[in-house]
Amino acid sequence: MKTTTNPTARKRSPTQYVDASRIQDFGCLVYTLPIKLVSEANVREHYFAKARRSHDQRRTIEIALASCRPMARDGASYRVIMTRHGVRQLDDDNLARSCKSVRDEIARWLKVDDGDMSRVRWEYAQHTDGRYGVTIRIVETNLRWVP
Repeated sequence: MKTTTNPTARKRSPTQYVDASRIQDFGCLVYTLPIKLVSEANVREHYFAKARRSHDQRRTIEIALASCRPMARDGASYRVIMTRHGVRQLDDDNLARSCKSVRDEIARWLKVDDGDMSRVRWEYAQHTDGRYGVTIRIVETNLRWVP
């Protein structure tokens, strides 16, 4: 059987990823990792493919965070800002859902429940620069009110 190619079909360029980097400062840790965060609500795929992507994302975060000592301390509170780099913008609920595996792994590393709003505050942002990746900023915010 002879196959033909469509001459008017758009040629895809190879997927571009951000460069991996790490910055550690006083009470602040910033990672930029080449992870493609996709809209989980809109992608139609087999559940094994979804599970594989989630596992790969969590494993990448685990390896990156293993290179430094956990910031977890008793009673410490954190602010985590995840910035998705991508080709297109996602709406806010898809943005939060696309970061779910990353959020779970960061919470495990910090030894906190990801639903405990008194210990950790999750923030999401996105940047369209034509490359895929995620920048994670973890800031310790031990602001205690003393009357």
